[in-house]
Amino acid sequence: MLTIRNSQMRVITAPKIEAFVERVRHHLAKCFPDAYRAIGGGAMAAHIRHGIERATRYGFASQREIVLYINLMFVFGSDFDKDPDFPWAADILDDNTLPQSQRMEKLYFAGQVHAHEGCGLTAASATTG
Repeated sequence: MLTIRNSQMRVITAPKIEAFVERVRHHLAKCFPDAYRAIGGGAMAAHIRHGIERATRYGFASQREIVLYINLMFVFGSDFDKDPDFPWAADILDDNTLPQSQRMEKLYFAGQVHAHEGCGLTAASATTG
């Protein structure tokens, strides 16, 4: 029987993660050009990986859910999930009564509503929010 250790699995999945990070980088450059420039190319991969880690911590596993989470980071700041200015985010993320996909839909919709109300960040504050 073949056994794959965790360290081997990380080596196998690393290229897939890097390809995903690169796709997200292109998406963010296109959809959030001001914030993308404010963060800078050098820090972008780390910023995306931070988003992947945060999203997966909440149980989001699909690429779509992770990208939506990262989109919200670009609008509300990298730690919007714990920011007291955005209590709606923590309320939704901590609601374990909803399936993951519905929780993300609810979170993203709430983010859109709050962004349209002018509650998002400026490009210059996207890295610190």
